[in-house]
Amino acid sequence: MRSRPLSVCARRAALLLLLLLAACGRSGPPIPTSFAPLTYEYLTRLPLNVAAIDIDDSWSPPPVAGQVGPLSPVPPQMALRQMAQDRLFAAGGSGRGVFQILDASIVQVGGNLQASFAVRLTVTSGDGLGHGFAEARVLRTAPFNDARGLSALRAALYDLTRATMENMNVEFEYQIRRALRDYLQAPGAAPASGPVQSETLGPPGTTSPAGAPMPLAPPPFAQPASPAPPPSAPTSTAPVPDMRPVPNGPLQLAPPTLQPQVPPVPQ
Repeated sequence: MRSRPLSVCARRAALLLLLLLAACGRSGPPIPTSFAPLTYEYLTRLPLNVAAIDIDDSWSPPPVAGQVGPLSPVPPQMALRQMAQDRLFAAGGSGRGVFQILDASIVQVGGNLQASFAVRLTVTSGDGLGHGFAEARVLRTAPFNDARGLSALRAALYDLTRATMENMNVEFEYQIRRALRDYLQAPGAAPASGPVQSETLGPPGTTSPAGAPMPLAPPPFAQPASPAPPPSAPTSTAPVPDMRPVPNGPLQLAPPTLQPQVPPVPQ
């Protein structure tokens, strides 16, 4: 018995099924078509004791294979510049600060996207004698195996730029507070406490005026005065009578002993 060949309709249905299966294998989440700008005004601002801050964004991507950073909806170089504009501001009367972009590259290597961001902030005092700098570097890698073309790559670059900038903001602030703490101004700092005041106290029993400080306690080593000894009994120079009892008889007082008087010597 011979088998019948497939009809034309059956062969078309099989081909359509294969195409649908291939399309399902390459499908993924929807690719975004709009991207919000990356701003950092919600983060803590960093006031520097300088009169002006310049931004040097003259860095350009090196001509290496796989350099895809400029394809991002928000290029890394633009995001780093926005960070400096939103977070740094001059709060002094002299001196100068320079924010420099050292690296803002994203390179595609195989199935990964590798981001490398680096910035430097240099501060110089008004007299030109004092200076300092802070440098922040961040590396981040994200897998990328989407074969849906340039739109998928742009979405992946945007996500990687946003995540790397989150790390950069943390590292940048940490390095400034560590290396340039002498050039940072603290807004809203509490004023220093005033000097301790003293007041002359009145004699005991008087009251201090309203609002005056309480009198101080006595010194810890002060000892109370010792009480005076009681007065001794007065002594008499008169002769003491003999009070000894007489045997078998009433108590008799002995006559006082008379002292002989010496006549005065004639002159």
